[in-house]
Amino acid sequence: MPLGSVSATKSFSKNLTFYRHKGGQKVKYYGVPTGAASQAQLDQRAIIKAKVEAWQALSPGEKAAWETAAKLLGDPWYGYTYFMSTYDVVVSDWGLVWAHVIDYDDEIDVYALLYCGNGIALAGTELSSYMYRSTDYGVTWTGLKKFIRDGWCFSLAYCGNGIVLAGTGPDGKIVRSDDDGATWTDLGQQFGETVIRSLTYCGNGIALAGTYSHGKILRSVDYGATWTDLGQQFGEGDILSLEYLENGIVLAGTYFHGKILRSTDYGTSWDDLGQQFAQQYLSSLKYLGNGIALAGTATDAKILRSINYGASWTDLGRQFSESNIHSLEYLGNNIAIAGTGAHGKILRSTNNGSAWTDLGRQDAETRVRCFTNLGDGIALAGTDGVGKIFRSPTAS
Repeated sequence: MPLGSVSATKSFSKNLTFYRHKGGQKVKYYGVPTGAASQAQLDQRAIIKAKVEAWQALSPGEKAAWETAAKLLGDPWYGYTYFMSTYDVVVSDWGLVWAHVIDYDDEIDVYALLYCGNGIALAGTELSSYMYRSTDYGVTWTGLKKFIRDGWCFSLAYCGNGIVLAGTGPDGKIVRSDDDGATWTDLGQQFGETVIRSLTYCGNGIALAGTYSHGKILRSVDYGATWTDLGQQFGEGDILSLEYLENGIVLAGTYFHGKILRSTDYGTSWDDLGQQFAQQYLSSLKYLGNGIALAGTATDAKILRSINYGASWTDLGRQFSESNIHSLEYLGNNIAIAGTGAHGKILRSTNNGSAWTDLGRQDAETRVRCFTNLGDGIALAGTDGVGKIFRSPTAS
């Protein structure tokens, strides 16, 4: 029958469908999305995902308050739909634009950042013995006073199920939380070391810690509750960086001789890949997936790149006359970021670290010490100088 008739039951151009329902004539419109996987669609996905995670992070009491407010509006409102319609989310720009959200006059360095999920982020600092905690994706922060006595936080790792590990100095302690960093248990100094410089989680309860002053690697098989000393590694003095890749492969970066160490058995044993391109510090490591790994060095601020799970490396050269690549992070969609000293710059790559763009110095800071990825391209950066936290994008 003609589509305009009272008994039409056909579709037109995949958009309009005519059908009979309860004795009446109905028409439905089906929108056909265009530009699949375009940036606009990714932005909308990021907004919806962030809103859902924000709702899930609410307490039962907060959700009940939204339900009460929605009832005042009448049908068809519920607490969830009212929240989703009113909660504002800033679309990510994947590390392109940064603005500092907070700084600390009593801090020098933000040494470590970590995202735990559900909007919860942690920042480990120097001097005040504080751990800072955010529950709104790094927009606002609360200081947890003296999370450890007379120490500061150099490293953080998330082990899942709310378990967080923090490495400290100058007493070389590991501190552990089982509630996403709200409260902490001091596990004490580890094997006479002065600083727990680096941490990584390998899955299945296995965690690794790198130390200074004897360049040891420590290993845990119970989510960081207890540790085994694997000893000094190849005569080095500092395990500056650790990164778990996949399938049991772990990388470690060192100082005195800027070596990369590699393990294929979840950190039980290690191979020395040697000094890398005449560098003294192997400061940072990051795995991008599909076998691609990046390494940042000093004293020449080189970025190294591997396409075979860290077995061999290519020197991409010194980056923009800087002295150190302190930090590396992967945001997804082939986008990586790097933080430098001595001019506190953020560098950005859109091709999995093959080439880099200089985004410039960040608010006169001297070093970009650390990053963390909050998902959907939202990232945090920690600096030293004043001890600032930057966010991309900045929150409105």
